[in-house]
Amino acid sequence: MIPSYRFIDPLTAEPLDEPPVPNLTIDRLTGEISGVIDFPGGGVIPIAIEIFHSFASRTQQFDLVISPAAGGVGGELAGDLDGDGFVTMVERAFGTSDLKANTAAESPGIETVSVDGKSFAAIRFPILPTGAFDEETMTYTAQGYEYRAEISKNLKDWDSNPDNVVLFELNHTTTENTSGVEMKSLCIRATEEMGDEPTFLRVVITRLP
Repeated sequence: MIPSYRFIDPLTAEPLDEPPVPNLTIDRLTGEISGVIDFPGGGVIPIAIEIFHSFASRTQQFDLVISPAAGGVGGELAGDLDGDGFVTMVERAFGTSDLKANTAAESPGIETVSVDGKSFAAIRFPILPTGAFDEETMTYTAQGYEYRAEISKNLKDWDSNPDNVVLFELNHTTTENTSGVEMKSLCIRATEEMGDEPTFLRVVITRLP
């Protein structure tokens, strides 16, 4: 059975009449997200997607956060040459090309992980190799980029406190992505077991001075 994809409201899970961000589109058959978004000063793109067919459905939610470094992200790093909705800074952090609209395939993904028989919400995302993870600040730094996973219960208050998020897996084996770049992956999970209340996770990327 072939599934369909659509944007939904992150809080109500109701289908959206308009995309969560102007000019953002999703292919109903493939789930590919594309579009040209202009936010040179940095910003947040909250995205919730429902994958559904006649008998079942599941959702994926993530925020792609573009956090400007000192002086802001401008010039070359703020461009989007391939028009896929991801600025150059994010393309470089995810190891993709700003000349080929394929970043969606390398975007962060929400998943459920199991620890001691308990289920936890987690977010997995690509990272550049030759970097280091700091468990005190819950950040990974590589080649001038800082990656940080944050958690929220209401989409307003976010934090990366080690009491709330913890390292689940740092894959030290590099894998060639769709752009031919060798990348690692990092998975951060919530410390609180999944329950009735929603849990939201996002990735913050900062270009270091």
